[in-house]
Amino acid sequence: MELFNPNIEKCNAEEQKKAGYEKISLDNYFSVPPAEQARAAKSAGLKIFQINLPMIKKRGFVTMFDIQDDTKPQEYSNVIQSIEKEGWHFHHVDCVYRIIGSVSRDRLLTNGQKEAVSTEIVGVHIFYANKTNIN
Repeated sequence: MELFNPNIEKCNAEEQKKAGYEKISLDNYFSVPPAEQARAAKSAGLKIFQINLPMIKKRGFVTMFDIQDDTKPQEYSNVIQSIEKEGWHFHHVDCVYRIIGSVSRDRLLTNGQKEAVSTEIVGVHIFYANKTNIN
């Protein structure tokens, strides 16, 4: 059994090229709309499509006397519908809590520090390929 087979990458690239699938570079990945990513995955013949979307972002900040946060929920129903129009069926979503960063500062006129944490909840959405395309 080989642990590393350089021909696997070559075969996968050739199969993807034959299916009309262009590999999206990391620089352009986040600028490509989710529906186009779904279309590319569908044309490559994939059976499962996964997309990660931030559902809630919370930015924490420390003021002189208090800790505050700015919470922004996100709405993605139109994104999910556009992916389903590309021939995918929404199957499951799971959430991941991720800490983005933190800010701390010394307390005023007392010992210790105050800390504010910036976080986000990311939804991991799983889609299965439909047998027929729904438009």
